[in-house]
Amino acid sequence: MLTAVCTSFFTRPKHPSALLLVSDGSMTHILHPVPEVPDLIEQWGSSCSNRPPDAPFRRNGAREQWREQIGTVTLPVHTSETMDFVADVYDRMRKLRADNEQAQSTDMRGADLDLDVARLVDEVLRPAALGAIRDREGHAGSKEATETYPVYVVYVKRRKPEPISAWGPLFSVDF
Repeated sequence: MLTAVCTSFFTRPKHPSALLLVSDGSMTHILHPVPEVPDLIEQWGSSCSNRPPDAPFRRNGAREQWREQIGTVTLPVHTSETMDFVADVYDRMRKLRADNEQAQSTDMRGADLDLDVARLVDEVLRPAALGAIRDREGHAGSKEATETYPVYVVYVKRRKPEPISAWGPLFSVDF
C-alpha cells in the first residue's frame, strides 16, 4: 500500500495535452480541448491580478512543459471584448474539432499521444485562435482605448487522461 501511494505521489505527469491561454491583465482565460473526449472543451478563467501572465501553468497535476506565443489580439480596454474573443475561439474550436473527428480514422486515435496533441494544436487550437485574431484586426474603434494581449498555446503533461479544470489553484510559480 505504501509503495502504491509513494509511486502515485512521485510519478510525473504522463498524459500530454495543450491549451489556449489569453491574459488581459486582470483575468486569465483558458480553453482546453480534452484529447480523450472529442466533444469536451473546458473553458475557465481566473483573476490574475497578483500573478504574472507568464507564470508556469500548474493545476490538478497538470504541469506546463513549454508555451508558444502564436499571436496577439488587440481589444478595447474595460469591455467584455476579451470574453467575446474567447467565446469566438471556443466556437471555432468546437466546429474544427467536430470536422476533424469525422475525418479522422478511429483506428489512428490513441496510437501516439504526442502526435495526437500536435495534431490537435495544428488542426484545432492554432487555426481557431488565428481566425478569431484575424477577424478582429482593425476593428477596434479609433476613439476607444485598446490594449494588445498575447495568445499562447501551452503544452502540458497531466497525471490522468481527464479534464484539468476542476478545483485547485490555477497557477503556481513554485517549483
